[in-house]
Amino acid sequence: MGKKEAGFTALFISALRMRSEVLNLIGRNREALASIKDALFQASQIEDALSLGECLIMESNIYGSLGDRSAMKNAAEKGLAAFAKAGDENGKARCLNNLGYIAGASGDWKAAISLYSEALRLKSYEGDLYGQAVTLNNMGKQYSLLQEKEKAMEHYQRSLDILKKINSLNGQAACLNNIGNLHSSSGRLEDALECFREAYGIRKISGDVQGQSTALNNIGSIYQKKSMPSKAIIYLRKACILSRSIGDLLAEANAVNNIGAIHRADKKWRSALEHFKRAFDICRKIGEAYGAVFSGVNAGSALFAMGEGEKAEEYFTDALEIARKTGNPRLEKDCLAVIDKIKK
Repeated sequence: MGKKEAGFTALFISALRMRSEVLNLIGRNREALASIKDALFQASQIEDALSLGECLIMESNIYGSLGDRSAMKNAAEKGLAAFAKAGDENGKARCLNNLGYIAGASGDWKAAISLYSEALRLKSYEGDLYGQAVTLNNMGKQYSLLQEKEKAMEHYQRSLDILKKINSLNGQAACLNNIGNLHSSSGRLEDALECFREAYGIRKISGDVQGQSTALNNIGSIYQKKSMPSKAIIYLRKACILSRSIGDLLAEANAVNNIGAIHRADKKWRSALEHFKRAFDICRKIGEAYGAVFSGVNAGSALFAMGEGEKAEEYFTDALEIARKTGNPRLEKDCLAVIDKIKK
């Protein structure tokens, strides 16, 4: 292929990649995947490692939107190799971020922190402020899951400070959601509600439907904790509607699981079971181990309360098996503790 032809091909690849990004952002994920597959084929023809890496990280992001963690990981690993060959440190950092996300979603939070730390080192070296903020936010999530709350808040605050500096609205909203979750887990419900409301307002301004759904789900969960179930369900149902409208299965599962918890608290066992089963099925479908474990345990708890011990044991067994497959002993331990508490 001549230089002129290769140049035209490079421009075509860039156009396909941008088209894929836009389609993915508006929820047309399958079309985005088809477009990036075309770009990958073209990139392989001109043997351009940098172009190939950019296509692979986009493919990884699209698979993430589709909930296919295995394919997301495979594309990120190939992208990491391509960017390494091209000598692009920022590209490597983006791939490490995706791999960190996958490790965290699988329950291996320490491995996720290690991957994010390496990504942060590369992004700091490259001077990528937004990338630094995203990585700090992701690290905060892992520290929160490890119950290292001071470290989590430190990373969230560093992230938020950067995001305000560069005026990233959606970035601020994502970080505020995480800070709100940390306040919630520490019992600071009013602080949490303030964060979630601010995040929702920002998402409305930016037009981010997925972000609005997450914020509504979080607001609903706070009203649930404040023993205001009727108000909680209003927000959670709104979150479900928005999630379904864009095909965001994980967000839908979170909202459905929270509605189930409200019905369980009111001893409406059959309705609670239906919601927990729905959340469990979604989480298994998309490979969300942590969500599958606890929605499975929740389904078992409803069955146990209904006097259907054998069926409850099936869910408990499935949940434990998923926890063990993650290779995370803490997740398995937490799962067992919840099951023991239910049976007592």
